[in-house]
Amino acid sequence: MSKLRWAGVILVWLALLFSANFLIFEIRAEGIVTIGYAIKDITPNIAGFPEPKIYLPGNPYNKPASSMQSNLSIRAIVIDNEAERIALVVCDCFGLFRVDVERIREKVKDIFPKSGRVIVASTHTHSAPDTTGVYSDARIEPDMLRYIDLVVERGAEAIREAYAQKRHARFNVSRLRIHDLIRNDRHPEFVDNNFFMLHASPLGAYHDTGDPFSNLLENFATTFYGDKIQPIVMFNFACHPEFLRKTQTISADFVGDLRERMELIVRGLDGKVSRSLFFNGALGGMVVADTPKRQNESSSMVLFNDEFIKRVRESRIVFQNTDLSPIRFYSGTFKIKLDNDLFRDRVSRNLMPQKLEGDRLVVETSVTQLGRHVILVAVPGELSPEISLKIRKLFPRKYVAILGLANDELGYILPKNRYKEKIHEYERHFAVNDEIGERIFDEIKKLSAKTGGGMP
Repeated sequence: MSKLRWAGVILVWLALLFSANFLIFEIRAEGIVTIGYAIKDITPNIAGFPEPKIYLPGNPYNKPASSMQSNLSIRAIVIDNEAERIALVVCDCFGLFRVDVERIREKVKDIFPKSGRVIVASTHTHSAPDTTGVYSDARIEPDMLRYIDLVVERGAEAIREAYAQKRHARFNVSRLRIHDLIRNDRHPEFVDNNFFMLHASPLGAYHDTGDPFSNLLENFATTFYGDKIQPIVMFNFACHPEFLRKTQTISADFVGDLRERMELIVRGLDGKVSRSLFFNGALGGMVVADTPKRQNESSSMVLFNDEFIKRVRESRIVFQNTDLSPIRFYSGTFKIKLDNDLFRDRVSRNLMPQKLEGDRLVVETSVTQLGRHVILVAVPGELSPEISLKIRKLFPRKYVAILGLANDELGYILPKNRYKEKIHEYERHFAVNDEIGERIFDEIKKLSAKTGGGMP
């Protein structure tokens, strides 16, 4: 064979080798998924002289907090595959507005330049400070404003810490139905009783050396010999945390105790106790606990958690191993008229901080696709389960988590045909208008088309 021909063969071989390596490294960039977790305390100080003015939601107006039942926290996970990353944050808050979420995003824009990738939700506990200002002067009271600043600051800190703690992990997902544990007080025939769990077993520290081949060697070693840390469990279902709403107690309500119990029973492969975060779901319209009431609020709350954990244990949950890569994020915004006299009045008097464009609010929704199996739908308020059941049909054969009160708290989100029903008189009092439910569903439907819907 001539030297020229040999040179040609060698060049072709090198080209193929380079292409193959490039392909491997590109797949790796889309395929290595890391996850980090962090928790920060956001329990308000209710002691001192003069006594801090910390208001709780509900009646009477400016209801003061006077006792403590449990601490409040803000928790974050960061999921990253080098090509894309998202932060999922949830706080033990009654609700946060989009302006608050934007403040958190601004503080972490160096690591999340695409701000929409930071999703901040609230558990909606009715025993946390009234961060919305719907039931109080929270948005003009200095003590409450300082507390909201604390939540914003701790939220950003949690995201940064979770980002710094990222580890290569093995992921599993599961779902089941929590029949008879929750009910819809308005339309019993519509209950979204889906329970979603995502479990991550971190394998070791992931180190980016800047060189793909070195990454491969170094992280192969840490996968097997690296610093093992606690697993992470994210779970999601719909229920109003309002067992203690008639008290003047600071509490995460059922959420706090349930997180601790879930951490004990959903462990890692090596038996380590998990760290958890709970996202509330489609609780609007009105989804509440459906367990018998005991002699007081606290014992009723304990009974609900007892029954919930019993159901989880008896279900013999089957986890499916899943790869969360690729990560695909789709978001959309639209403007809608604020047609609510209570909200308009409070905005005009600076008692609520919404930024209106004329008479319109900006509404943000998103759909996050994690690999082939997992879908996260972020909804900015208390979604009717009638709508969430329609959303789930957009993603057949997927594990779907509806993240309620995500990136905003726009009140009750009802189907248009239900809006004027007498049974929804209370919800109508705290809804933006009669069109928001249909508009949000239409926007999510558009975003679902980009994911391929239920295609495997």
